[in-house]
Amino acid sequence: MWTATAAPRAQAATDFQRLYVFGDSFSDMGAGYLVSNGPTAVGYLATRMNLPFTHSRDKNANSESIDFAVAGGATGDDPGKLAKGYLLEVGMIRQVQDFAARVRNKSITFDPDRTLFFIAGGANDDNVPLDVSVGNITRQIEMLTSLGARHIELALLPTRMPDFAEEGRRLNPAYEKLVPALRAKLGIDLRFSHWGDYFDEVFTHPEAYGITNTKDPCAYTEIFGGKGGPTCTDPGKHFYYYSEHPSTEVSKLVGDKLYEEINARR
Repeated sequence: MWTATAAPRAQAATDFQRLYVFGDSFSDMGAGYLVSNGPTAVGYLATRMNLPFTHSRDKNANSESIDFAVAGGATGDDPGKLAKGYLLEVGMIRQVQDFAARVRNKSITFDPDRTLFFIAGGANDDNVPLDVSVGNITRQIEMLTSLGARHIELALLPTRMPDFAEEGRRLNPAYEKLVPALRAKLGIDLRFSHWGDYFDEVFTHPEAYGITNTKDPCAYTEIFGGKGGPTCTDPGKHFYYYSEHPSTEVSKLVGDKLYEEINARR
């Protein structure tokens, strides 16, 4: 049984020595497939935090901050599948279990007071009942807490990007209720991240960020059913690099906003 304790205070981004991420293609840095032309938002967040950061399949990963996110991952415990040599759709519970196994065998050690855990997922739960998605996220947070996690952020999802708006509108209200409930129950520093809102901000006000195309992808990939075609010459002006997936230029904007958000909470 969980016993509520006093939650630790929020930390500034520069106070953290480690960052661990769980999620889907919007965060994947190579554990599955990097669906962009460069780092995802969490990669840029790690850079701003001055943290060496790599994906979970890197053989040297355990000594650094790690991105466990896998493209196509839903919130559950799907073992994933191989597609053209890439392991995709590994569920987020499986990702957390991977982290847990490394902690238990002492491949990973971390200082709970100086480590940030970032959970960003649910956009691939389109065929998953709401209570199951919320239960999956709850299980992830409780598993991390049992391993010593004290600082966790749960990302709200985009609601203005057409391909993911429905899931964001469905899940965000549940996430907004879940965070304070689990914070009180577990006694940890559990907070929202406005990660999805930041993507929405860039998508709905592209001109403010030098983006002129919010409709057409810059490039195509067979991994996700792309039919091929020439790559655009100006990816920085496209919101999407691949279909439904933001360019690294957009991700940098979001990563910078994430960094500012964490610092503002101190």
